Formats: sequence, C-alpha cells, structure tokens
Amino acid sequence: MPLTMLETIYIVRLGKPRQAKDLQKWLDRQPVKVDVFYSSPSAFCLSTLKPAIDAAVTKKLLQTGVRVEYGFGEWFGPYSPRERDPLDELQNDFDNLDANYQDVGPFQTAPETLEDLHMRVLYTLDPVIRDLDEDPTRPKTVLICTHAPTMIAMSRILTGKVPKSTDKRDFRVPMCGVSKFSRKPDSTEVVGGWEIKLHGYTGFLYDGERELWHFQPGSAQRMSWTIIFHRFLDHFKDNPYGLPADIYVGCLVGFTYTVIVKFLIVMGCFPLRADAEAMNETTVWAMVAISFTLFCFPPLVARN
Repeated sequence: MPLTMLETIYIVRLGKPRQAKDLQKWLDRQPVKVDVFYSSPSAFCLSTLKPAIDAAVTKKLLQTGVRVEYGFGEWFGPYSPRERDPLDELQNDFDNLDANYQDVGPFQTAPETLEDLHMRVLYTLDPVIRDLDEDPTRPKTVLICTHAPTMIAMSRILTGKVPKSTDKRDFRVPMCGVSKFSRKPDSTEVVGGWEIKLHGYTGFLYDGERELWHFQPGSAQRMSWTIIFHRFLDHFKDNPYGLPADIYVGCLVGFTYTVIVKFLIVMGCFPLRADAEAMNETTVWAMVAISFTLFCFPPLVARN
C-alpha cells in the first residue's frame, strides 16, 4: 500500500456541548492524531467538533480547517430538506473552516428513500477517500462528524455490509458515539475495504451511552409510499398562488370535486334537493366557470 493512502477513519455522531469536550479529551489521548476533519453543514456537528478543532489549532496540528461536506448532511426521509446553508454564512458562526474546500457529494434537495441515502453517502465517500489518498500532505487519519442515519449508511458502505433490507438494525450510533474504521491490508476499495475497530464507542463520555438511534423495522416500505406522496406534492411547490403545496392540492381536489358534482347536477344525473331546486342553471354554470377559471387559468389570479 502506498504511504500516501489513508489508513484510519473516525466517524462520530453529533453530540451535546459537554460530550464535545469529552470527545476532544479522548482524541488528545489517542496515539495517532487526526489529520483532516470533515463535517456535515449542520451547526450541531460543527459545534461537536469545535473543542477538538480549537485544541488542534492551538497545538498547530492542523494544516487545514474543517471541510464542510454537504454530502454528509442530515437525512430528512420523506420530508423536503432545508435550504443549503452557504459556507460564508457558516463562517460567521464558526472559525477554522476550510474556505478553499469544494464539497464533492450530492446535496439532498428532495425527499430521500433509504436507498437514496445510501447512494448519496457512497457518492460522497468515494471521492473524499480517493482525494485523501492522493493528497500530497499524506493524511493518515480523518474524522467525520455527521448524523445518525448518515453514520449508519457510512458504516455499511465502508464495511461492505449493506443489508437487503436497509431498515435493519445493525450498526450502533449513540449520541456522540465514535466508530473507527481501519483500512484492510492492500485494499484500495471504498465499499468493503475497511474493518470496524470501534463500534459506537462511548466509554469516554461522562454520561455513557445515550440516545441510541436506529432505523425502524418496516420503515423502508412505508417510506417509499410516503416519499411518492411528498414527491407528488413537490410538483406544486411553485404554484402561482404561493400557497403551501399541501394546501394548494387540497383546494385543487375540493374545487375539482365541486365542478364534477355541479356538472352532474346540471346534466340531471343527481336529483336536486328541495333547497337546490331554486338554483337555476345559469347560477350553477357560473359557479362551474369560476372553478374552471381558478384552476385551468391560475396565472389570471396569481400573485406577482
């Protein structure tokens, strides 16, 4: 194996302020220091790394700042993710970020299935590891701070143990837990090229293991239908009324139902009730025309 290749990957789930300090003290006791830090763009992840980064900067152990990688971001499942936080905004709140780093992974812009999450993580880990392997500064150890579902997906990909059912309970990811992966001898692969040496380790934390996270069994199947529905709603996010997609679709369904019922009444398909007999056909057709205009010609009533 060339000397320039990465040897160790630490992955840590975000933690609380005191846990972050415990993490920094534990890292200081390790014989091999972290050469490069990566983080999800989450403020919680960056805060978790802050004590360790500050200590490393004070000791002049880092050659680069924290690399914010959007591909290591949170998994929002069937829900639309929040907008991407620009790096310059993150720099207003956090010091020692690498302003020259260009993230390489795909940023989640739409609801994701569990399979989507694993593919996003794969397409991020692969270029990150290969870039580190070719880095002329010869980094040997990297630490990545991320979120529980992302950490599980990363653990599966590195070890090559991706279950058929992606909602299976396998890797442990407690709050601020650390997993350590060592490269297999002579391996150049990202998928399955690593062995797990520490598994959600929390022995250094003052409060031990807390808030163990896992995918819920059966969630993959439920998630697929939920995501189909949310992706359907996403088509209406930019409706001309500026309404939330779910409200707009609800109105659309309601007006469509009204149009159909009124049309059937006019055509004599339904017998009119006593209170509806007084309504003449002109009034009914006028209401049909209004409903038709609202949803077939929305630009006429759209806000600027």
